[in-house]
Amino acid sequence: MPLLRKFTRVFRERHQKLFELLYDNQVNIAAHFGPVFYVVPKRMGLPVAREEFLCKIGMQWIYSLTPREKDILNLLSKGYPASFIALQLKLSPRTVENYMVNLKDKLSCSCKAELIQRANDYVSLHI
Repeated sequence: MPLLRKFTRVFRERHQKLFELLYDNQVNIAAHFGPVFYVVPKRMGLPVAREEFLCKIGMQWIYSLTPREKDILNLLSKGYPASFIALQLKLSPRTVENYMVNLKDKLSCSCKAELIQRANDYVSLHI
């Protein structure tokens, strides 16, 4: 769902004039496209060019992560503190904190809460 929300936000930003035009002219989409427009797809899928798609919506950071950073993001998304992550990965707590600082820089996060949100986005993509 975070990926869909991000896509929707980026799409609205890039096509703001179209939405304003639709709103100003009160276009009834169902009348033009029929009820098929509102049919919910059976499953959600990403385009074949997944990497290109993620880059276009600003999520290219996923491809710059190391395996250890991915491990830390997975545990961080579950709400575990650095001390617990260190025990699970057999690292020192200070090393985990350094990884978190590097992840905040790499993912352009200004605080730990933002890093946890990015971790949740990462886990929800199942990459």
